[in-house]
Amino acid sequence: MNAPILLLALALQASPLTIEQAVETALSNHPDLRAAGGQAQAASARARASRGPLLPQVRASASLGYGARAPWEQALVSNGDLGAGVSADLLLYDFGRTRNGWRSAQASAEATAQSAQAVAGDLALNVRLAFFDVLESEALVQIGRETLANEQRHLQQIEQFVAAGTRPAIDLAKLRTTVATARASLVRAESNLQIAKARLNQAMGVTASTDYEVARSDLPALPLETEATDTLFARATDNRPELAAQRSSIRASELSVKVAEKRLWPSLQLGAGLSYFADDIVSPGWGASVGLSLSWTLFDGLAAPANEQAERANLVTAQARLTGQEQQIWTELDTARVDLGSAKA
Repeated sequence: MNAPILLLALALQASPLTIEQAVETALSNHPDLRAAGGQAQAASARARASRGPLLPQVRASASLGYGARAPWEQALVSNGDLGAGVSADLLLYDFGRTRNGWRSAQASAEATAQSAQAVAGDLALNVRLAFFDVLESEALVQIGRETLANEQRHLQQIEQFVAAGTRPAIDLAKLRTTVATARASLVRAESNLQIAKARLNQAMGVTASTDYEVARSDLPALPLETEATDTLFARATDNRPELAAQRSSIRASELSVKVAEKRLWPSLQLGAGLSYFADDIVSPGWGASVGLSLSWTLFDGLAAPANEQAERANLVTAQARLTGQEQQIWTELDTARVDLGSAKA
């Protein structure tokens, strides 16, 4: 169901939005996830395209020409030339340069797909956090209403006492200020609730009204809550898609370095062709050819070593990013354990 329609239906049915529905809405509707999916598809297509040079390259050609002698010749003679041909080339060997380029593109496509999985996980987390913010804001609104009601009842009592002369008028003035403060706090809490719902809509990737309720959700304790940080980190390194994506990026960089190392090495190709030619239709001719060709760039203006240096620098960068991500995940796990322990205390 379309996300805005879902929220409208929930509002009309007075049915609260559950955390599962919120996460499902984000995963099926959020533009960031659609963009990540599009990038993954594009990377996969580029990987398939990079395989092209490893397959036969077939070309066809045709030509038609017409010529005539100059008019001052004794006899005007004209003739036409007709030609057509098909040729094919196949890369036999280039020291793995093209194949490693294809493998590098495949690894990059894997990294992009794994990054899309990480986007989905981040979206689900953001929705859950926004959902709990709404629940917290609703609780603060309820507290504000109860506080205002208590202060108003107290105000009525003080008004009676002041009227009876048992309490000074200053007590009434102070309490009226307290009631006004409680009313202002309630207004702020209600405004914060609407803001929290708007942020929940944003996390779900929808543009819709905030006129709906959310269902209270008591999530069960996780079995891993009592595990040590190193145990949790070991599981995270196996399961976190962003780490898998960075490892794939490292493999892509390693293969790109191999490509750059062989940039100036020769390549061997097999070529074959079939041609048709004729001065006229009644006297055609046929031709065929097959052969090997070796191409070797001896000097390219020092571009090859510069490209190799750049690819090696990219590899160092990718490895450093993986280390940084691992450190960040360790910190997140350690912080989450401390926060959980404080919440239970």
